[in-house]
Amino acid sequence: MAKQAALGSSLEDFNVGDIVRLNCSTLRMTVDKIDPDNAAGAIECIWFDDSDTLNGAPFYPSQLVIVNKAG
Repeated sequence: MAKQAALGSSLEDFNVGDIVRLNCSTLRMTVDKIDPDNAAGAIECIWFDDSDTLNGAPFYPSQLVIVNKAG
């Protein structure tokens, strides 16, 4: 099992393709885009819900925990 990054990570800790989760959830998401100019959150994540529908939303680095680094 990969070591999880500490809470409060900075934007530079994330890469497209990283597997992340919210610090209050176990749902795994994939980092799809990093946009420091997005006021809603710099890290765009995507995930599939229970209906296999693709979802996406922006998050701040402080909201995310890295589960597995890409590459």
